[in-house]
Amino acid sequence: MILIYEEMQHNSIKAQALYAERYPNRTHPSHRTFQRLCKKLREIGNLGTRKRNRRKRATDERNEIGVLAVVAHMNRVAFCQWALHKIQMNEIFVSSILFTDEATFTNHGNLNLHNMHYWSIDNPHWLRPVEHQRQWSVNVWCGIVGIIGPHFIDGNLTGERYEYFIRNTLQTLLENVPLNVRQMMWLQHDGCPAHYARRVRDAFNELHPNRWIGRGGLVSWPARSPDLTPLDFFLWGALKNVVYQEVPENKFRDDETCT
Repeated sequence: MILIYEEMQHNSIKAQALYAERYPNRTHPSHRTFQRLCKKLREIGNLGTRKRNRRKRATDERNEIGVLAVVAHMNRVAFCQWALHKIQMNEIFVSSILFTDEATFTNHGNLNLHNMHYWSIDNPHWLRPVEHQRQWSVNVWCGIVGIIGPHFIDGNLTGERYEYFIRNTLQTLLENVPLNVRQMMWLQHDGCPAHYARRVRDAFNELHPNRWIGRGGLVSWPARSPDLTPLDFFLWGALKNVVYQEVPENKFRDDETCT
């Protein structure tokens, strides 16, 4: 096509007619096709597909982590400002928050660093060799407004199990809390999937309307904030320090009470 176009001295109509005459069994291009091909050859030097210039990504992994860190920091600041405002209005406000959390205890002494943020270099019994063929673990819920619990969770924590716990078990556990404390009490939990289930949020809104702290609640709990809850900051570490003094042989004592 290019050679015919040159032969016809860049006359696209004559080039179209000559091409049809020489190649009667082929699809015949329009005269504008001859013009476009020659223009493309002059501009980019070939007849291939022009490569699109993709914009370079504005972010990389480091920048993404930085953005997430800023968002997490802003959420922490917002929560702390809310808490400080409450403390200014009532200096013992923090004592009316029921801080809650779950942790995993195992018979091989491995700490769940997702839930546990307590470190010690002086206790050699935190990690101990055991028979791996008989591994087991138990999930434990506990709360602090005083000490509430512990409650042992059978199996993995799901939204359905957690809702049942909130509506039934927790209400029983709170019977030992003075009525005046319960009337002013806020309930806190983190934003794990089971805590964020719609049925769980509905239960909190029904049982503790406008007085619960968590993902999807009136007051959001900032993610990855172990230093803001006494369970992550101290309690789980203190309990595991005691539990792992000796290799746990079973989940409960013979009398089925908490060890």
